Amino acid sequence: MRGRDTAAGLALVALATGCSNDALFADGADAADDLGVVFDVEPASPEDVAPGAQEDAGEGPGDAAAERPGDAVAARPDDAAVPPSDAGERREDAATAPQSDAAAPEPMPFDALPWEDVGFGVAYKDTGEARGEGVFIGYAGYQVTADEARAWVAALYDAGLAARGVRHVYAVQGPAQVQYEAREITNSALARRLVGQLAGRDARVHVAAHSSGSWVACELFEQLFDGGFDLMGESVGRVVYYALDGVASCLSDARVDALGALYFVRAVNSGGASLQSASMVAGAARWPDQSALLSYDAEASGCAPGAEMCLHMSLVNTRPHDRQGASRTADYMDFEGRPVNGWYLEE
Repeated sequence: MRGRDTAAGLALVALATGCSNDALFADGADAADDLGVVFDVEPASPEDVAPGAQEDAGEGPGDAAAERPGDAVAARPDDAAVPPSDAGERREDAATAPQSDAAAPEPMPFDALPWEDVGFGVAYKDTGEARGEGVFIGYAGYQVTADEARAWVAALYDAGLAARGVRHVYAVQGPAQVQYEAREITNSALARRLVGQLAGRDARVHVAAHSSGSWVACELFEQLFDGGFDLMGESVGRVVYYALDGVASCLSDARVDALGALYFVRAVNSGGASLQSASMVAGAARWPDQSALLSYDAEASGCAPGAEMCLHMSLVNTRPHDRQGASRTADYMDFEGRPVNGWYLEE
């Protein structure tokens, strides 16, 4: 059962990431009170944190919340996201464009296909899906490892992305810090490849960002719509964005206008709502004509009434492993008897 709160005059084009009790996730710009998240996980290992970001990754939640970004995304390191010099001219790039239909590999089981490292934190698969040229990008939550993010996205693909015409699949690990201050994920490499995959094709880009992964998704939108990575406008109006109990404050009016559709997604049960519900409600209220609020009925999830963290994770795993809190690794990787949550894609 699904609940949907749609603002008057909504006109959307339909269809388009850990946690238990070690760092805070708060969106003070949207929520009346700071919302806290605590994870029962060890900090990310050095191989999961970008060079230069390891020192910051040990910061406590209080430090992250003390200097929270506003609506504008923080400045990126000088060498981290420089638009390609030929961005205004490029339509196809042999190194980044998708293969032609004639050269596309025969469809294989998703797990049999190797992941390609596009850049730090970004993995990619060309599934060879013949039913479309669609793109799916999954942005995982705070300190979710590369393997965990890949398992989540693989489960989503097997649950039905192919049937929706998705061929190009990206899995992006979670940020090292709650609010992505280090900006260590190589979104710039993803953006360059994405523009090539869209050029000359009629395909949609489906973006799902869970929890702190929404900060990383906002960086991609900044690069595509403001940063000169897509001067030909290949991505404008073609990105369907699902913010899965994340933040809305990193968006801007201009970026929202450039999206094809925008959904703010929360989870509810009889005792309350998910951790970032207030942020999702605020986002839908801020952009009533360009967005919709989707409320997932998590009554059957096993979450205790009003267990914010469990409800938060129910948007990844329909039966979270901790009914009072969350277990990042298990919830992102173990879908045996507890299906991945792709409910929000069923438009």
